[in-house]
Amino acid sequence: MAHQVSSMAYVGETPWHGLGSSLPSGQSIETWANSAGMDWQIKQAPVCFVASDNTENDGVIDLSRSLVDFADQKVLYRSDNRLPLSVVSSRYKVVQPMEVLEFYRDLTEQFGFELETAGVLKQGRKFWALARTGQSCVLGRQDEVNGYVLLATSCDGSLATTVTPTTVRVVCQNTLSIAVNRTVNAIRVPHNTHFNATEVKRRLNLTTGHWDEFKLMMAELTKRNVSAKEAEQFFMEVLSPTASLEDALVAADEMDMASREVVSLEVEEREEISLLERIVRNTGNLPVAIEQASVDAIDWNRLPNGRAIKQVQQLYEGEGRGSEFASAKGTAWGLLNAVTEFVDHKRRAKNQENRLDSAWFGQGAQLKQQALSSALKLIA
Repeated sequence: MAHQVSSMAYVGETPWHGLGSSLPSGQSIETWANSAGMDWQIKQAPVCFVASDNTENDGVIDLSRSLVDFADQKVLYRSDNRLPLSVVSSRYKVVQPMEVLEFYRDLTEQFGFELETAGVLKQGRKFWALARTGQSCVLGRQDEVNGYVLLATSCDGSLATTVTPTTVRVVCQNTLSIAVNRTVNAIRVPHNTHFNATEVKRRLNLTTGHWDEFKLMMAELTKRNVSAKEAEQFFMEVLSPTASLEDALVAADEMDMASREVVSLEVEEREEISLLERIVRNTGNLPVAIEQASVDAIDWNRLPNGRAIKQVQQLYEGEGRGSEFASAKGTAWGLLNAVTEFVDHKRRAKNQENRLDSAWFGQGAQLKQQALSSALKLIA
């Protein structure tokens, strides 16, 4: 299938991923289900197989005697088109598409939330809804960040039912999960457990307290100025964790021990140690590494994820949307948003559907959380 988004709807401006069809604001849950393509159910049936030893004389299989149930497995399929979605354990607890939307009914009708996007990925194997909470803040004078809650699940075991407080930075539409006490405040319900929406909301504690804590954390990041060396080390740590220099020395087995000791002293006196470690790992040659230690002279294509690191640095240094804001320029907040913009908008992907899947649920989401963790170390 060329596109993984079977259907999707949104209100307001076109989302950063550019997918889906527009809805007027203030629509009912039922309208959302219809427009987002979530007005169907996941059905289940036993898994059966044909025992091929029961055949008639002409070689035709006698299905009445050969069809055998596999009791510990079941197949999940769509009610509207009978499309098979997955084969799962008999203990697998299904969460229906409508349950995802129903999670927001009281939040939208009583607590001021507004659904902004909902949809289906991979022909129905994964689906989600995202609602704005009404919480918002402005960092500095113009850097606006809004609060959201994302609920997503799957029916193929690829994703637990997950409810995540999320932020969207308005200037670039970057998304980032909210961290409380320096830990992402997501609630995950595995598919061997019944999804209880009321209990999840209680555990999530959708109050202003968590938002206020994260808002203060973001403000601290905007106040933390970073040097060029710290920025370089940050991007290396997030995008290409370095090997130890000792490991690199051992790998450079063509050098004699005396040369290694001399070069080690020289390396310790330089500022760009993390870069040297990375170059040594790829060249196996410390003298060459020292000659290349200037940031401007580095051949980024020779480093693991080197092109990505260079691209993120360029976003941070002025090419990124909002990178010239006082809140982001030369700050830890700017470092974090360079990575989130890279993941959401620039990182290589087959198409926008794959980009969305990765940025919210996959490797891209993990990369953004690593960036948040590394940024928080700078204000620890």
